[in-house]
Formats: sequence, C-alpha cells, structure tokens
Amino acid sequence: MAAIQAPNQFYLGEAEQARLMKLVVNLMIAQTSAMLAEALCKQEGFTYAPSDAVYWQHSHSTERDFIYVTTQTLGFEQLRQLSEEVGPELTLLVLCAAFRGPVETLPNLTVKKIPK
Repeated sequence: MAAIQAPNQFYLGEAEQARLMKLVVNLMIAQTSAMLAEALCKQEGFTYAPSDAVYWQHSHSTERDFIYVTTQTLGFEQLRQLSEEVGPELTLLVLCAAFRGPVETLPNLTVKKIPK
C-alpha cells in the first residue's frame, strides 16, 4: 500500500536516525512555509508579523487589514468559518493554492490564488 501512495521511498536508518531525519524534514517544510508567507506578504504590501495567538494573522497592512497565506486548497465551508473567525470589523486577504465556492459572498475576505 505504501508503495502505491509514495513510489519513492528511502531508507533513513534505524529508529532514532529515522526520527531525527523526520525532524529535519519537518523543520525544512516549516521554514519554507514561513519564507513563502513572508515573501507573499511583502509582495502584497503587508508588514510581515505573524501572530503567536491567531493562526490566520500572518501579517497586517493596517490595524484592521490582515493577510493569511496557506498552501492548502480551501473549500467554501473552510472559508466561511474563517470569515466568521475574522468577524465584521476586520478584513483578511487569503492567499491559497486554490479555492472553491462563491467567495464573493464573504464580504470580509478577499481570496486569491498564490501566483506560480
């Protein structure tokens, strides 16, 4: 089953060696995601300052205008929930890999695809 899902498999060593390699890979992914978020924030004219408390506040351009960057594809239900979390007093620019649904019905969100 694993060969079907991931045809390129590599031996990473014994249990402890494999655990350490997984940590390294996860750190690389996290760092790459942070670098992507920072670059896209700057491209959109936002000041990169991710919040420790609010996952969708990667950056801000004003006190009420924020940006959220994700490499995920977001469905309408996810965007609707995000819109509720943001609330009517704030606005959020969402940059994602792709999105589905009538995003124009969410007045506090602007949703864009991450440029390739």
